[in-house]
Amino acid sequence: MSDGAAGQSEPTVVIRPAVVTDCVQLHANLEAINLFEKRDMTLPQLSVADLERDGFGPERVFWALVADRGGELIGHAIYTLNWAGYDGIGRCLFLADLFVRESARRLGVGRRLMRALAAAAVRRGAPHIDFTVYGWNEPALRFYRSLGGRSATDNDQLTCYYCDQTAVRRLAAEHEKEVSAADSAAH
Repeated sequence: MSDGAAGQSEPTVVIRPAVVTDCVQLHANLEAINLFEKRDMTLPQLSVADLERDGFGPERVFWALVADRGGELIGHAIYTLNWAGYDGIGRCLFLADLFVRESARRLGVGRRLMRALAAAAVRRGAPHIDFTVYGWNEPALRFYRSLGGRSATDNDQLTCYYCDQTAVRRLAAEHEKEVSAADSAAH
């Protein structure tokens, strides 16, 4: 693929599983996503060490595929294993982040990452990939529809919710208080 300069060509984009040494560039990509989504950057952010622990440590909780162009990670798909009881699905993958650097968009990199993700799902016996998309992100909505993605909100009246850090901590504290009271009553 030519970059327009005489005699020069861009390095080939290789889609491959992430390795621990990719964490610095993955972290930079995650920061770019947060800026694009106008996230509150004053909140504690993930660190490179968090990515190394959670993506490559003994209690691994995510996997990633990367789009590598000559040593530069121009995109990634970060996913987790999930399980769903609805429609008899069982194992499924949850796509946490699909990202392609702006300079590499419209070159088929996102589609290639999604193909590789689908292949990973098939290898893991997961017939379903779940993901969320912001309603305001029209280019992403068009992209996912072009791949055969369906809106669970439109088709199944399924609405995605989450509990933020404050809610999780409050619920956990309530649980611990309940367990402590039950232990005290038992003794």
